Amino acid sequence: MQIYCLVQCYYAQLVEHSSKPHFYFMFNQQPNFIKNIAKLDLLCSRKPSEKLVALQAEFDVAECNLLVWQQQMAEHGLDISKMRQKRAAEFVAGRYLAWLALQQLTGHTQAVLPIGEDRAPIWPKGVVGSISHSNGHVVVVVKLAAELSLLGIDIEQILSNDKAQTLYKEFINPDELTVLNSSDDFSANDFALLVSVVFSAKEAIYKAYHPLVQEFFSFDAVELTSIDKGRLEFKLTEMFPLSGRKVLADKPITVSWMQQQDMVFSWIMEE
Repeated sequence: MQIYCLVQCYYAQLVEHSSKPHFYFMFNQQPNFIKNIAKLDLLCSRKPSEKLVALQAEFDVAECNLLVWQQQMAEHGLDISKMRQKRAAEFVAGRYLAWLALQQLTGHTQAVLPIGEDRAPIWPKGVVGSISHSNGHVVVVVKLAAELSLLGIDIEQILSNDKAQTLYKEFINPDELTVLNSSDDFSANDFALLVSVVFSAKEAIYKAYHPLVQEFFSFDAVELTSIDKGRLEFKLTEMFPLSGRKVLADKPITVSWMQQQDMVFSWIMEE
């Protein structure tokens, strides 16, 4: 206990006298429950002309010290005290990877992303970004913002066949199901994969377009019209916010996707 108190006092003195902001001490070392950080090269290569950073990592929920991270985040104005172990691990992993990606994008040490009123992260001025996590995986994409920048990414574990059969009606309507069943690029054995991809794509659409329309919209605000290996296309429905329909002028929404082992990635990057 005495040693612990000495360490705490020394840490407090470092924070007090350092010229660097406090967030430096939270992320100056990689959290021990986050592993295998790597660039998402395939995504970056599809937008070679843009300055963007895409990172992915794995994290172990059980190894995330909940009390430590609750305290660390509270020191930076981020209240995660009500989060359970899994959600807290996802939050910290996402914030760390975003912090790392922003450093690589801007060349400067960044603050930990604050939480907006809609619970979404608040990105630095001049930057757009997106975070997603699923089943111990986290992915972050950040890029310099243009006047109208749309960016959304989502990662999902591929559903089992039973879950796909049970859940698909929650977010796939009969017309969309016809599109899936009529695709020449897939067989009946790919149904669980396709359901997972559509769900992931609609999540990416929400992340990309919500900052534009500033309104909640549900999965039935867009409707799948085509799918192939690497791309989906959606049309807007009357459920899509009117402000967004005016800006987009009923332009179709294209979502890219890829499979990586038992995970699917979906993303939108448009100016």
